[in-house]
Amino acid sequence: MALDFQEMEIFQTGPNPNKSVTRKELSATLSALIRRFYVTITSLVSSPIYNRIKGFGTASAAVANTYVVVLSPVVTSLSIGDIILVTFATTNSGPITLDPIAGTAYSVKKQGTVALAAVDIDTTVIYQLLYDGTNLQITL
Repeated sequence: MALDFQEMEIFQTGPNPNKSVTRKELSATLSALIRRFYVTITSLVSSPIYNRIKGFGTASAAVANTYVVVLSPVVTSLSIGDIILVTFATTNSGPITLDPIAGTAYSVKKQGTVALAAVDIDTTVIYQLLYDGTNLQITL
């Protein structure tokens, strides 16, 4: 049986110069990492959370604390558990409503039933809002 020169070539790895691996060992390790990465990404994409994200957009308020957002992709309805990702163009001065569907405004609550306080909204944050069947729940 002939030995393949590439299989015999030695590489030094990491901070320990006394530990070395062959190309074949390195290739097997990289293959295993790629398989794990693929499985992780596949699991994420097929997860219920990922599939519940309906859209993203920036909300603006022509009237104080009354925000409208055009989501991409366009959302025509929300079901319990649906998630939208939103940034806000302005901060709030009290409780807010958000209209993610033309003409349908929802109250935005934190911690279940608590209305937002002044300046709860930060214009530099992407918020995840969960539709609970009545309100949009925000995590601050």
